[in-house]
Amino acid sequence: MHQTIWNPEDLTVSGYWGTAASSIDWCEPNYTWSFYVAEMVNTVSSFVLVVLAVYGAYYARQQQLPARLVLVHAGSVLIGLGSVLFHATLLYWSQLGDELPMIYAATLVSWVMYDTSRLNSPPTAFTIGLPIFLLGFAATFTWAYLVYPNPVFHQATFAAINLANTGRGVWMLKHKLDRSTPAGVKVAQDFKSSEEWGTFTVLFAFFIWNCDNLFCGYLTKFKQAIGPTWAIGFEGHAWWHVFIGYGFYLIIQGLTLLNLAIRDEAKHYELVYNYGFMPIVKRTEVGWKAVGGKSANKKKQ
Repeated sequence: MHQTIWNPEDLTVSGYWGTAASSIDWCEPNYTWSFYVAEMVNTVSSFVLVVLAVYGAYYARQQQLPARLVLVHAGSVLIGLGSVLFHATLLYWSQLGDELPMIYAATLVSWVMYDTSRLNSPPTAFTIGLPIFLLGFAATFTWAYLVYPNPVFHQATFAAINLANTGRGVWMLKHKLDRSTPAGVKVAQDFKSSEEWGTFTVLFAFFIWNCDNLFCGYLTKFKQAIGPTWAIGFEGHAWWHVFIGYGFYLIIQGLTLLNLAIRDEAKHYELVYNYGFMPIVKRTEVGWKAVGGKSANKKKQ
């Protein structure tokens, strides 16, 4: 297995888990903070992914949204926990625990985006076949990646799935969403805003990720000069976790809003920002009446 080690000094560094056995060893110096944790800052920052996903799943359950939307957030929880294990150990099996859930979570989003059948409508050959096809795709990729463990293969596949999902969202906005009503217009505006900010944040995360890799040698010397405490703020891969997590959270909320507005009624859902920067999809009062439920929107957030 080919190894990409961005910080050459890590070649001889060993801790509780031994030297890095994963195919990638990131720029953060190994075992700086603890004998038991390989990349402490990258490990801690991975919990951002978990917190955002749990937050999204909590509100999806509170608002009684379809179960598959909760599963999307559950997939993101797996990514975060896998990332924690990967950066804590830098072992190959833990790397798979980080990378494979990324593909699984992306295919869950595909299930949401490509099934636009009306809620509670009878199943069709397409709605039955779609999750089976996606499950087969995920299983096939898993096998292929175990045979050909090249991170570029994984990264390209993950990017392709997300581009397809985003493209599908744009197509749905133009051809599926009814914008003849004020509610439909509002959904379109909120979707575009969430997707634009989410996409910008993801691209910014990729920019940081690439800079951290390409300029690792210079960054390592700088971090050594300022000491490990101040160097925390210059661990680019940790910032990648923060921005990629928040960016994808924004994108998922936007896609959730659009999907529900198409499969149900636009007037039944709205995008509300908690604390000014955390969007969640909520049922409107009309939406709660449609399902015969009592609004949970007045409860403490």
